[in-house]
Amino acid sequence: MGIIVAFSQAVCWACTSILLRTLTSRLNPLLVNGLRATVALLFILPAMFLTGGQNDLALLTASRAAFLIGSIVVGGVVGDFMYLTSLKTLGVGRAFPITSSHPVFTVLFSALFLGSAIGGRMVAGMVLVMLGVYLVA
Repeated sequence: MGIIVAFSQAVCWACTSILLRTLTSRLNPLLVNGLRATVALLFILPAMFLTGGQNDLALLTASRAAFLIGSIVVGGVVGDFMYLTSLKTLGVGRAFPITSSHPVFTVLFSALFLGSAIGGRMVAGMVLVMLGVYLVA
């Protein structure tokens, strides 16, 4: 089931990239990102209450809140702005493959900050990902 969900997410992101490229060709990336976040909130809050997610608010310690805010600023604000700007300047065909190299950085940061092990197969996979990104972009 997890693999189906992961591939479904990839299809959703591919569709989203096409839609966002259309928007960013005419609109400021910050405006697009702000509107996306606002509309997302309108869907996420009711879904959170429908699924009982609000119960986890009691588990939100100060350190977890700091991580949450950090992920919002780094990924949701800065990262999305850079992604939308790359869509606007490079187009979907070049921007999407380049930004899809994020698993390489995730593995590296996981090793640096979380102490995760990186094996030979993982290094080979990262090299292949980066080679593929280079060839596509």
